[in-house]
Amino acid sequence: MNINTASIFTLLFVSTIGISSCKISQPEFRRVENYKLNREGANFTLGADVVCYNPNRVRFTIQNLAANVFLNNQKVTMLGKEMDLKVKGKSEFSVPLSITLTGNDMLKNVFSNLGNLFKSQGANLLILGNVKFKAYAIIKKELPFRYEKKIDINAIH
Repeated sequence: MNINTASIFTLLFVSTIGISSCKISQPEFRRVENYKLNREGANFTLGADVVCYNPNRVRFTIQNLAANVFLNNQKVTMLGKEMDLKVKGKSEFSVPLSITLTGNDMLKNVFSNLGNLFKSQGANLLILGNVKFKAYAIIKKELPFRYEKKIDINAIH
């Protein structure tokens, strides 16, 4: 083995160890903004942009988001979104999300929760799920998240 080959193997070994030992912290939820509520017949679509912060120096790509959405402690829908969202290190990023509730969903005890949205009391929104991402093209992680907020229909445009 010549010196160049040994140097390349050493560099690859050190790089692999360095990359695999990096600890990637969970993105921090900052806020939810740009709420939108649309109604088409018996269907409702609630959308918003979830703003997060990447506390890592490492750039990563969000690949998948899966969550259960609850209104007033009753599950109303599942959210699943495949994506290829590139996130820079030490920066805020926004993930646009929307859920559609059909007439069938409302028949499953959701109608009263949606009714609360249109009254002054609002509703409690809870989103529990996991986000999958990759960094350095080889490190893949899945992290849990939880988001809770009281929704006031008067604040939604």
